[in-house]
Amino acid sequence: MTTPDTIAPVIEQLHPMSGSFACVIPLEDRVSDNSGVVSVTFQASKDYIIWNELGTIAVPQSPGTVHVKYDYEVSKVNEGIVVVRAIARDAAGNTSKASKYVEYKVDRTAPQIPQGLQVSHSGGYITLQWDQGDD
Repeated sequence: MTTPDTIAPVIEQLHPMSGSFACVIPLEDRVSDNSGVVSVTFQASKDYIIWNELGTIAVPQSPGTVHVKYDYEVSKVNEGIVVVRAIARDAAGNTSKASKYVEYKVDRTAPQIPQGLQVSHSGGYITLQWDQGDD
């Protein structure tokens, strides 16, 4: 007689860490489970309340730890903060808790051109200084 699997998968890491992206966020997730992960679903939100499914990646079932990758295309997503999380499911139908979410900034706007360029020289060295534009 076998004992039913009641242990849910565990999301160990969701990468990359927070940062700014213009076109694609290369998501990577590490998940472990005693009986084998069968799928990982990536979700995104703009408000931390409504979560939209980005995609579900099927995983060949094998006990232990699996690495899953998903390219989140953000080139048509409005600029600003987008939050991503992952949820895993195992062969017995157990579902993980959602991963800790990671905030990303979708940013396709170039920074302003620096202003106030100043050049000075002393002792054989040239120094350039400028006022940084806003991002």
